Amino acid sequence: MTGQSSFSSISVTDIIPLKQRGLYQGLANILFGLGSGIGGPVGGWINDTFGWRTAFLIQIPILVLSAVVITFKVNIKLPETKQTTRQKLARIDYAGSFTLVVCVGSLLLGLSLKTGEDLEWNSPTVVGLLCLSAVFAIAFVSVEAKWAPEPVMPMRLLTMRTPFFVALSNFCVSCYAFSTLYNVPLYFSAVRLNSASESGKYLCVRRCAPYAKVKYA
Repeated sequence: MTGQSSFSSISVTDIIPLKQRGLYQGLANILFGLGSGIGGPVGGWINDTFGWRTAFLIQIPILVLSAVVITFKVNIKLPETKQTTRQKLARIDYAGSFTLVVCVGSLLLGLSLKTGEDLEWNSPTVVGLLCLSAVFAIAFVSVEAKWAPEPVMPMRLLTMRTPFFVALSNFCVSCYAFSTLYNVPLYFSAVRLNSASESGKYLCVRRCAPYAKVKYA
């Protein structure tokens, strides 16, 4: 999802006043739930009928239309600041961003090569990438804790009980969500030999259930 959920939540929190924020977040959750519910069946039908590339290409007109509407209709007036462009750029946590990207990228690449290229765990490539990820993870924590003036991930949040457990629960939920999102369609297509559209129907129930139970929460 390439950070779309996080970026949209940050945008709403940063732009919308507190009194109206719940309404906008509710509308966003409704649209997200609707897309999650119909995405599986519709995407499976498009894959079976027109091919998997169409499922990606069909999003281009929608994205172009959204970009045009945002460009001409959204006019956000930012508060004036006395900082120069150079001072604003100096606030960016370049070291933290770089070490985080290398850490996550090396980890994902190492695991992908292990599963996709049939490499062994003791392969020099896999071991090297995983070790590189560990080294840059330590570097990221050090940069954020000691040197970054405005860190990407303030380490003080991890020492506070509420943010720590929120992050931990979000991590566990994300592991569950993405593992089922990958393995459930794979099970129905590879084990049950269902078509992509049939596999999408089974995903529809799982994606709609969390939003349906909000009524009883």
